[in-house]
Amino acid sequence: MVSLDDAIRRINRNIEDLEAAKAILTSDVANICAAASHQQIEPDYVIESALETVQIHHPDGIDLVPRIQDYWLQCSDLNGVFPYEIIVRAAEFLAASFTDHSLSDRKLQELATSSDWRDRLVAGWVVRDRKDAVAVDVAKALAADAFTDDNGFFLIREATGKYT
Repeated sequence: MVSLDDAIRRINRNIEDLEAAKAILTSDVANICAAASHQQIEPDYVIESALETVQIHHPDGIDLVPRIQDYWLQCSDLNGVFPYEIIVRAAEFLAASFTDHSLSDRKLQELATSSDWRDRLVAGWVVRDRKDAVAVDVAKALAADAFTDDNGFFLIREATGKYT
């Protein structure tokens, strides 16, 4: 297994290394922040890049679904800042995983109507490119979702492909 320091170096060099991405994503936020800071690299960049790397290597990173769902999608603090971009990348990865492994229509509708914006975000990414009737209905409902991030961006609407 690659060390966290080495994994961060690899990711920072834009090396799409699945082993490095997994080493980062199975580490905790505090350790990533410390190691990235030591290398004078922004930890959010490292984590986002690792999430993008596992998505590029999909389905080889499928074993990370529970970790990404339970840890990164739920991440609420990164050096005192709410990590919206990390959560968006986690949702994109999960949506790709669910698309490849057939998320049931019922579960999709549960995600889309959840009180948790993160669930709705995942649902938005799931339906983004789907054209079946259930996905179109879910996308239509989510395209009016009122949730915004701290910059006023409608993240769930954007997940469905609607930018207005």
